[in-house]
Amino acid sequence: MSRRRNAPKKKRTDGALHDDNSPDPSRRSFLRKVLIGGGVVALCMLGDSSPVQEVRPDPVKINRWDFLEDVVDYEGNSHDTASLPDIVRQKYILLGPPVEIGGDTVSDKDRKRTKELSDAEIQRRRLTRDYNLFIREHIFGVPAQPQHAKHLLEYSRRAVDHARNRLKGFDIPDIRWTVLEPGQDFSKDYKHRGYIGHSYYALRTPVMRDKKDPKVEIHLKGWAEHSKGAFVEHTYGATMDDWHMFISVGPDAIISPISEAVPLIIVNQDVALKSSHGYVLARQVGEALSEGTSRKLSRELVQEIPIPGGFSKIENVNRNMSKNWLYKYVPAAERWMDAQGRNGPRKALEMYMKDPMDFFAAIKRYQ
Repeated sequence: MSRRRNAPKKKRTDGALHDDNSPDPSRRSFLRKVLIGGGVVALCMLGDSSPVQEVRPDPVKINRWDFLEDVVDYEGNSHDTASLPDIVRQKYILLGPPVEIGGDTVSDKDRKRTKELSDAEIQRRRLTRDYNLFIREHIFGVPAQPQHAKHLLEYSRRAVDHARNRLKGFDIPDIRWTVLEPGQDFSKDYKHRGYIGHSYYALRTPVMRDKKDPKVEIHLKGWAEHSKGAFVEHTYGATMDDWHMFISVGPDAIISPISEAVPLIIVNQDVALKSSHGYVLARQVGEALSEGTSRKLSRELVQEIPIPGGFSKIENVNRNMSKNWLYKYVPAAERWMDAQGRNGPRKALEMYMKDPMDFFAAIKRYQ
């Protein structure tokens, strides 16, 4: 929902944190470009950050749609912030390789924190060399309760199949659906996976990299943030083949599977739009297409299955997302698709693939 992971950004050329003002996303919904082995990575996610509490699940009966509730189905950590990164590494599941984030992909809060830590380190060690600052991030998945994971897996498969049927001719690649279980490690075997879990942690480590000798790095004290929601991460390379996604239990899961699958279709257009019109507008137009499409198709799905209270659940998600600047044009996109009839999502995608700004001009009339 996006994407989508997981923060407006301009194209980052040197991997450094910049001091310019960039929007500070209130959710983990942002598209990142990062350098990994020469590839540029996009990380888009959606999810609400929430404090982790020490809660044990009640032995209640689980029904088919319990995964859509605000369930707390794992034993959280009540440890202090300083010890949390080590606990996360020990207890939870590494999802994919680390990513390097900088520039506009970093929130104002994290930028300030990193700058303060680096300044203190320079003063403490009396360093005289010049450094690029960035954050190295690892994502760790938290398993869901088996019953919730089973039902979310079934729904995710059904939802993506529905999107494929309604958007025939546009390639949504095959997804290796994977239920997270204790003891797993996907730091290497992560490509094309669709993880099903409870939530995830982002472990962020600020890094000072020597400008003259990039092999020299100073790692500063990091931190961990807990989030629920969904993200898709992929490398922009020659084959566009290096991606994986995460879907968590909770209310957002009613639209997350389609919301994270659609962006896999429009990666090239997203990159071109950022280059020509800047990060903020490009992100808003991309989300208008992805979220507008996912909401329309998810409404069809909850009626077809059907899901009790499905329409009200989608509207609740919409209201929560409306507070985020990323989704400024999503309501207009939905109204435009409604005006096009049943094929509104397909027409929107066709227009976006030809020229995203034509799509933007069309939906603006419904703003």
